[in-house]
Amino acid sequence: MRTILVRKAQAASDAELQWFSRDRHDRADSISGHGSYEALRDACADDQSGGSIQLIWLVDGTRVVLRRISFDPAERRHLNRLLPYQLEQDLATDLDTVHFALGVPAASTVSVAVVDHAELATDIEALEAVGLTVQQAVHEAQLLPGSDQHWTLLLEASSRVHVRFGEDLALSIHADMLAEALTRLFVDSSEVPQLITLQAADAAGLEWLQSQVQACYPKDRALPALEQISGDYAQAASLSASWLDLRQGRLLLAIPYAQTWQRWRGAALAVATALLIYIGGNLLQWWVVEQRRVAVEAQIVAEYRSVVPQGVLVNPVAQLRNRLTGSSAGGAGVLSLMSRVVPALAQAERVQLQRLQFNGQSGQLQLSLEAAANAEILALTEQLSAAGVRAQPANLTAVGDRQRAVLMIGGEAL
Repeated sequence: MRTILVRKAQAASDAELQWFSRDRHDRADSISGHGSYEALRDACADDQSGGSIQLIWLVDGTRVVLRRISFDPAERRHLNRLLPYQLEQDLATDLDTVHFALGVPAASTVSVAVVDHAELATDIEALEAVGLTVQQAVHEAQLLPGSDQHWTLLLEASSRVHVRFGEDLALSIHADMLAEALTRLFVDSSEVPQLITLQAADAAGLEWLQSQVQACYPKDRALPALEQISGDYAQAASLSASWLDLRQGRLLLAIPYAQTWQRWRGAALAVATALLIYIGGNLLQWWVVEQRRVAVEAQIVAEYRSVVPQGVLVNPVAQLRNRLTGSSAGGAGVLSLMSRVVPALAQAERVQLQRLQFNGQSGQLQLSLEAAANAEILALTEQLSAAGVRAQPANLTAVGDRQRAVLMIGGEAL
């Protein structure tokens, strides 16, 4: 099988797409280039290998948020429903506009990717419009080699930096934001990397990456070994890396049912007969239990709606408990914070406030902000810090030509 990796062309290029291929041994193959969607289709059609082709869409990493989330093992069956609610307060947008994709859950943690649904759907539809099938969609930085002990930093000519810093974690960020991102990663990471691989197209890029790592690494720790490799993204990307497929849920790849049915028809009928015999003996008992469960859930929902008539409903018990916890905290904390935050917001005319939330338990104020550039959000952060307010930006993401972020203010810990 040949795998073709496709992504949007770099900003300095006149082409729409860039693509390169790997054979089944993960070696660079003959199909590579850049151009239009039609040119990519023709390159795939001209393939003379006779084998099948798998097309993977590499999603712009600056538009994807990857997180590792802890969960109660008892809630494993309901992760798809619970995790959006758990992440809601950290997102700078509404839940209805984003797409969630989950990795394979570990004992009590799971990796989650969050991306704008409309943008990813549009990218996939553009490829399908010229007759190409996108088997998977992947955060572009997840194709770099890396683990909890081995990190990889790759600088591209477009001034973007890809960082692979865990078995399932990665980010892509503009070069001017790398220092702040590295500082937080080095402090927040549960495991210290033993090796950091630096990769860039030239010596100047490698030297810049090394200076960034040395400047941001905590002074009280021994600096990990640094490895320098000359090369671009196409050379660094590897199919042996572990990644999270974003084609889940509403964006799940449709299966060609007619062909699949003809291939597996005989086996399917035999399995169906065996299952029918088994299900017949257990159907009645299951139905009784299910009716009781539905009745209990309906009662819980009714009780929740009697208290909270409007809003997103995910886990009514957890949401009610959260509201009770938040309402028990004193209101003086938020008033004190707002008295210092509002003047700074009024002066930052180019920063738009999308949503405001106060956590009474931690005393932390969260502002969802939008601006034309990250620099404007960072300028507001510095202005608040100068006024004696603890502020920290998080989840900086790009949506269209706008930048979004969640600003954490005050609280017990940022």
